[in-house]
Amino acid sequence: MNGEALAARAAEYALINEHKPLSACGAWQLHNALAAAAMEDIAAQWAQDQAAQRGGRFACYLSAEYLTGRMVYNNLFVMGLLDTCREALARRGVDIAALEDIEDAALGNGGLGRLAACFLDSAAAMRLPLYGYGLRYQYGLFKQSFVNFRQHEEPDDWEKFGDPWSIRRADEAVTVQMKGLSVLAVPYDMPVIGYGRACIGTLRLWQCESLAPLDFDQFNRQHYQTAVRGKNAAEDITKLLYPNDTLRAGKQLRLRQQYVLCSATLQDLLRNFETAHGADYPRFADYHALQLNDTHPTMAIPELMRLLMEKGVSFDDALRIARQTFAYTNHTVMQEALEKWDLALMNSVAPQIVSIIKALSRRQLEELRAALPDTEIWYAAGDESTGGTWRLDNDYYDMRDAFHMYYMDAVGNDAKRLTEEELAAAHKKYWGY
Repeated sequence: MNGEALAARAAEYALINEHKPLSACGAWQLHNALAAAAMEDIAAQWAQDQAAQRGGRFACYLSAEYLTGRMVYNNLFVMGLLDTCREALARRGVDIAALEDIEDAALGNGGLGRLAACFLDSAAAMRLPLYGYGLRYQYGLFKQSFVNFRQHEEPDDWEKFGDPWSIRRADEAVTVQMKGLSVLAVPYDMPVIGYGRACIGTLRLWQCESLAPLDFDQFNRQHYQTAVRGKNAAEDITKLLYPNDTLRAGKQLRLRQQYVLCSATLQDLLRNFETAHGADYPRFADYHALQLNDTHPTMAIPELMRLLMEKGVSFDDALRIARQTFAYTNHTVMQEALEKWDLALMNSVAPQIVSIIKALSRRQLEELRAALPDTEIWYAAGDESTGGTWRLDNDYYDMRDAFHMYYMDAVGNDAKRLTEEELAAAHKKYWGY
């Protein structure tokens, strides 16, 4: 479509869905009509590009947030239609500036989410096969205003007028099992249009829903709150970006968010891999490169190992596959910014990966001691003798880059510190470069 054709098709959608001409539409109605026309225009190319990318090796970016910005302007721009569409709308008595009132998709907070969105945009423009995986938060972070000269915060209900840039893929939903709660993770696919329509990538966002939305028996007994308890517990997981975690309940909710992101994504990837390659799991890394954006998705590593071991893969082989598959981006070394979860909390959410985390700790400590036989080494996480506190922070879970974590977190305090020369020599001896 050109700009004129897009505006004409948007006018048709406005009549179909809103029962009014485009000139009488409000900002959200105009937005939805333009988005519907644009989604129709890219549908064939999106499906074709998606199939082509899935057919070979591709990368996946796992991130807790994506700050995509105002997609209507961005998408019209990269499609080369913004200026001509503005002119076509003006001829119909519509000012495209009305779209300034459209809220951004509240899927991110700041630099971390903007970086993730920029990676996807750049990859699509360069025709690189990159998939984004994240969570579809209902409310995002919050909206700010001032009431009586004080900051006032409210939920940011960014999709209250709909989400025309996403497609619900209920047929590809997966079940994520946690201790005391199993949820249905439903994917919503969002197109990532490369500049000039060079390629259209995909951002897949998981929304948590209940396996049983209503306990009919409890409702008939007039126990209304009990009847929807399971529904509320499931939907709370993707209710809000970065929920307050000053209390145990908040920490548990954050852990559930992170585990759902990791488990749902890996189940999705393994399902597609098995469709194409059967049970040839040693070749999983030949087709997938998973980049973890900061600490939030690091449970993906023990979760991949758990899923592979359930399919009959040995621990050593699962560890080798994980090492070949994952990479990690660390955004800060500030202690207060590095997540730490105690063992009891982890056991309350995902006890199925705790034993794998312990085994990974023992394995890497053995490897580090073997690589540095003359250096006193201690591991910050410890074991049950330290009170059962295990640290899941920094790049410990990047198996190919774990030595750096040991240098920052494990070799210090009362242990011998390494000089830069000793560190470089040990790194070369252990990793080969």
